[in-house]
Amino acid sequence: MTNISADKFFTLQTVCMDPASPQWQADFFPRPWAVYAEVGALGLRIRTGQSRHVFIRQGGTDGQVLVQQRCAPGLTVLPIGRADACGDWLICEVENTAVPDSDLKIEWVCSAPPVHAPAIAIIICTFNRDQQLRLVLDALGKQREAIGHICIVNQGHSGLAARVRREDDPSFLQIVEQANYGGAGGFTRGLMESLKMRGMTHFLFMDDDVEISDTLIIRLKAICAYVPDSICIGGAMLDIRNPDSVVSLGHRIDVNKCAVRDIVPKEGMSLNDEGTLRQMAELPDVDFCGWWCFCFPQRAVEQCGLPLPFFIRGDDAEYGLRLTHAGFRTVMWPGIAVKHNALTSQTQAWHHFYDRRNALLCSLLYSPKGQAPSVASLVRGIINAMVTYRYDFAEAGIGALRAYQCGADALAEWGAESHRDLLANRIKDEAAPAERPVAITCYPTPFFRTLISVMRIIHDYFAPQSQINHMPVVNNRDWVSGTRQRPEGILVKTGDKVTRLVRDPKRFRAIFHSLIKGLVAQYFRKPPSKQNIWKMTTIEWWENFLKISGK
Repeated sequence: MTNISADKFFTLQTVCMDPASPQWQADFFPRPWAVYAEVGALGLRIRTGQSRHVFIRQGGTDGQVLVQQRCAPGLTVLPIGRADACGDWLICEVENTAVPDSDLKIEWVCSAPPVHAPAIAIIICTFNRDQQLRLVLDALGKQREAIGHICIVNQGHSGLAARVRREDDPSFLQIVEQANYGGAGGFTRGLMESLKMRGMTHFLFMDDDVEISDTLIIRLKAICAYVPDSICIGGAMLDIRNPDSVVSLGHRIDVNKCAVRDIVPKEGMSLNDEGTLRQMAELPDVDFCGWWCFCFPQRAVEQCGLPLPFFIRGDDAEYGLRLTHAGFRTVMWPGIAVKHNALTSQTQAWHHFYDRRNALLCSLLYSPKGQAPSVASLVRGIINAMVTYRYDFAEAGIGALRAYQCGADALAEWGAESHRDLLANRIKDEAAPAERPVAITCYPTPFFRTLISVMRIIHDYFAPQSQINHMPVVNNRDWVSGTRQRPEGILVKTGDKVTRLVRDPKRFRAIFHSLIKGLVAQYFRKPPSKQNIWKMTTIEWWENFLKISGK
């Protein structure tokens, strides 16, 4: 490696010298390069205006020093070795980086040339977030040399270009306006527009309210230049209010129930914890990455088609699962990350509708066990909602079952007006009273919890509503089916808000009858046509759905 001229190496990752940048963003993680690319020998290239002592060591408290050398002014490459023989996590330490040096530049490099010349089209779906969008565009403008095209699809107030576009924005910035077809419709429209741009090899779906580094796209382009066109790249989500906390690192899917399983626990993972960085370095096995930062090759679109019109919540899961099943693996590449509001808000009934409808459709398309497990899971959820007085969730679950049974026809008819009707039925939260939440306990075994739920179903169907003298406050996490105590009315506390829930026999009976009707229809009705659903992944179908010309 030392026989090669220092300027003949190829850059894999530039080390950010900003003191405010976290250390892990400067670190190098060899495993994905070893597994998914041919990069030859690794090295650290340093250009400096003064003599500096440089260390390269493996990450962790007990990391072994691999290389140490005093680098003279000028250009030096420190040899590291093959990517598969130097560990999963490398750190470079350079003395006196606080001393001003306009020549200082540090890069992780390799001896093998790139095998592709990628052109990345960035697709952003936006809905009335002009200020956040402008910040994203500013960050993208600093790395325009790595970008082939930007398509922003505006589904909010019209006239976005006049509000956010600036004279110094790149010429390849395209802004398209359309009605609100949800994230699925917005991202798909952007994908369709970007497919028309000659030479695009990869597409990056990105949210309009993320914060990104000034090198994110540069790093993505370097990755795409080496990995085969069967690899998709996912970006971790960091909590925008606490950037040291990882809140998403990709997801797995239970295809039988089409339930999403998070890699990261609900409380998040700290980047100050060595174990977090090691887990990232080990490349967790995932089925999909959310569309806050998801990069995929054009060949995946050619082979698998466009996303389904799921509107929101589950569109990314289905598409990622489809790509995975077709052999397009999603790799959560260490160091690729965006900052985003943590997805910790309380799930509402309208969320539940989309979650369940889209999960049922995914189960139809992918589960080897058929519909039964996913329908059984839905029914259990509806019963649990009924016995905890969450009637809006129960109704949403039944609505999801009906929409699923109508298959492609219901998806094609769903739009902004349907979404507004769904939102109109939201329960309004109230400010939490000063009263402390009471403790509620559950029966100890699943058998007893199931038995008590069945007894409460019978009771709630026949028993008249009792007078409510007091509604205790209970924490949301404690108010579940199978509790020992169940007042007639309750205030469920989440954060500084409470939701008022009251047993309502009339509404309960209406929901019970609707559930029975839905299950009877499920038994006697033919499953939705998979063929008709797959037709919705073509450009022709989407052009007709979005009412746009194919020219």
